[in-house]
Amino acid sequence: MFLFAWGMVVTSILADNVLRPMLIRGAEELSTLVVFLGVFGGLAAFGLLGIFIGPVALALAATLLGAMRRAASDTSPEPVGQS
Repeated sequence: MFLFAWGMVVTSILADNVLRPMLIRGAEELSTLVVFLGVFGGLAAFGLLGIFIGPVALALAATLLGAMRRAASDTSPEPVGQS
């Protein structure tokens, strides 16, 4: 009975209504075409499990690329010859 109550409270109330919005806040949206290509690319590369791996890999790659772009634009090179 305790596990049922714990699962109902934590999973349905806390995780879905509180944690999920906090974790996905500011996440980049992937277009439907990118997800579609990710599903079929993952399916071709990894088989049936690739249906899930493909879009996740594309989302991860897009996030890392965005982070690298932000890091590159935040750093300005020092002028040569000046200290």
